[in-house]
Amino acid sequence: MDRQPDHKKQNVAKWTFADAAGAIVGPLALGAAIEMGSGWRTLYTLTATQSTATLAIAARFPFPSGRAKAPGEGTEQGPARFVDGLRKAIAASKQGSVLRWLALLELANSMLDVLFGFVALTS
Repeated sequence: MDRQPDHKKQNVAKWTFADAAGAIVGPLALGAAIEMGSGWRTLYTLTATQSTATLAIAARFPFPSGRAKAPGEGTEQGPARFVDGLRKAIAASKQGSVLRWLALLELANSMLDVLFGFVALTS
């Protein structure tokens, strides 16, 4: 959002579409895997493998930070910047306010999953 302040609505629409696509494609993929004689474990393994490959490819590309470099700041690229970002994310996850929001996010997500379960029962 900070990198493209003029495109906030478009980015939110993209995220919403990706979420909806995942909610549709996930059950369809599971149904297809079961129909072919596999189960959720095979699908989970394939998804984990694909995600790991995507992460490995993404780690090779430099990600712009959206801010100007400070004088004397390093010019590290690719994996070094990625690892630095992971370290910062882990450090941020130790802050109380971040943990609170992560917990609230998971509770909201769980509540939504439960509501979807009730919708399936009432249909």
